[in-house]
Amino acid sequence: LVVPETGELIERNHDINGKNVAGKILIMPSGKGSSVVQADGLYKLLMKGKHPAGLIVETADTVLVTAAVAMEIPMVHKVDPEFFSEIKDGDFVHMDATNGVITVKS
Repeated sequence: LVVPETGELIERNHDINGKNVAGKILIMPSGKGSSVVQADGLYKLLMKGKHPAGLIVETADTVLVTAAVAMEIPMVHKVDPEFFSEIKDGDFVHMDATNGVITVKS
């Protein structure tokens, strides 16, 4: 659950509870929730200008891919699993979704 006006994630016991996703590369294992939750959540963020700059997803489901395409949010998936174990909160991430290239600076 996110606050569309701010981009802040508000879900107790979630790894990024209290963090803001606006304008950032959101790195996650997969989408969560129904098609309505995923698409509507991204849409509301987009309408308020608080959407993520891009998505890096370990396992992309059809709903998340469709929502990202429809809202023109760049996404990369099927990334080497080692990436997910090495990335840290606060790392600077640049992604080129067209070529599937991710660059990380700590």
